[in-house]
Amino acid sequence: MTLKRITVDKNYATTLLNPSPITLVTSEFEEKKNIVTISWVSPVSFSPTCVAIMLSKGTYTQSLIENSRQFAINIPGIELMKEIILCGSVSGNERDKFLETGLTMMPAIVIETPLINECFAHIECRLNQSIAVGDHTIYCGNVVSVFVREGLFDKEGKWMLEVGRPVIHLGQDQYVTLDEIAKNR
Repeated sequence: MTLKRITVDKNYATTLLNPSPITLVTSEFEEKKNIVTISWVSPVSFSPTCVAIMLSKGTYTQSLIENSRQFAINIPGIELMKEIILCGSVSGNERDKFLETGLTMMPAIVIETPLINECFAHIECRLNQSIAVGDHTIYCGNVVSVFVREGLFDKEGKWMLEVGRPVIHLGQDQYVTLDEIAKNR
């Protein structure tokens, strides 16, 4: 059976590539702390281990990261959906998202940016470089520390969904979680 293919607006490219985990990125500079919801996150290098986050230009988080030269990626589960939505819909310049969400700060291991205790995984980064692209800036961070909830990975390093199930953003206001891991055939 051949499917009929139709041309759609080029903006659908971001929707098609969007299924990625929701993250809560934390940043801090001069006692000012913030949390922002970001789904545009990607590994970009194995050696050195480097990840990238993409932020709209002119955001409060952007100024904190550029001044502190560090950020943390916190990976939440579906039980934090209300907090995920709030952190992605209001500016930290105007509101204290830690206070409003009730999320608990915990100290990072290497950097001086708070982590979110309720998340099941954390990636601490020092800013390597930033690249302005269109209406976003790509922030590449060298990973300096990673830690996860005990049992998240089995002995072979495979993800155990019963310990931590990431929330996947499908674009707009659509979110899903993973039900199972596909087996090799």
